[in-house]
Amino acid sequence: MPEYVPTGATDTQARLRIKAMDMYAYPAIILGTVEQDNEPKRQMLAVFTKGWAGIGKTPKESERIGMPASTEQDTNMPVLERYVSAGQPLSLMFSATLDGSLVCRAAAVMTPEAGRDYELVVLVQGTSIGGNGRCGLLAYELQPGAGPDNRVPFMLRPRSVAER
Repeated sequence: MPEYVPTGATDTQARLRIKAMDMYAYPAIILGTVEQDNEPKRQMLAVFTKGWAGIGKTPKESERIGMPASTEQDTNMPVLERYVSAGQPLSLMFSATLDGSLVCRAAAVMTPEAGRDYELVVLVQGTSIGGNGRCGLLAYELQPGAGPDNRVPFMLRPRSVAER
């Protein structure tokens, strides 16, 4: 699957910080994809991996593109910042796997606005293999001066996790 490539120049795009909070599923892999009307339709947005008890991959460094600061809470892994296409729906799907078996999936649709900054928190809240875990998505718009962490809740639209 190819890496996500937003459309247009960076000054016509939005920025998205993706955080993962994986308190229990070790060693887990969290994969985030985005679907849009461009080709290829399905692209990889983010991958988070975490070793366990010194075994497996170590977390890679955060990837930053200069977004405003927000809380360091809501994550126990390096954060990823990406430019995303603005003015069109982005269909997001996140899945967590443990030892190659599905733990959970979460899906949503957002339509970012050009020049705005957003934060997406991916929560892995259970570790039952076989799809019995729980994943969640929280979204915020970053607005400097909007409280101690610059975050204002942002409503995601539902998308079925069965859609592929």
